[in-house]
Amino acid sequence: MLRSDVNRLKRLTKFLDCFAGSFVRGGQSGNALRYVRGLLSDAKRKNMEGMLQRLSDPGQYQTLQHFITHSTWESDAIWEQLRSQVPDRRGLLLIDDTSIPKQGRESAGVARQYCGALGKIANCQVVVTTALRAKQAVWPLSMELFLPQDWCDDADRRERTHVPEGLQHRTKATMAIAQVDAAGPIHGCLGPRPTLGTSG
Repeated sequence: MLRSDVNRLKRLTKFLDCFAGSFVRGGQSGNALRYVRGLLSDAKRKNMEGMLQRLSDPGQYQTLQHFITHSTWESDAIWEQLRSQVPDRRGLLLIDDTSIPKQGRESAGVARQYCGALGKIANCQVVVTTALRAKQAVWPLSMELFLPQDWCDDADRRERTHVPEGLQHRTKATMAIAQVDAAGPIHGCLGPRPTLGTSG
């Protein structure tokens, strides 16, 4: 590993240490660090085996797998901590809905709806996001899964996909407004043409 890579890894570890207090269960913060390192590694395939092979401290496969698939934590606390780390609150506030094409019906929130990634109505998940485009970087501020109304009316499918009981349908515009409020003071303006899909 090059010296520059070692320095970047140290900086990443220091940054991620700020989030350790947001994970209340033992081992979660360490697995979160491993997962992020794996995603940023040079692994050709970003599956569990590929990422673990590129880590100097991979830990146990089953432990990391459990962290990704079944372990729970308070995402609001993670986002609050991330927003508190933004060093420069001047710039453009970007609002968007990001679509993720999917097959089948068993991924949480998946439905036939407008998919920007494909430019047409298709089976996909949609995530409403806000980000701050500052002078030196783009900082994500919020990211939430859009839950279509028919999902809220289908208790069996919610249970199968582990959708939290308290999570209810909100329009994308309502979600975006709440995210803007949570972002806190931004010294700048909204980015050009904030667009949200018309369904929901």
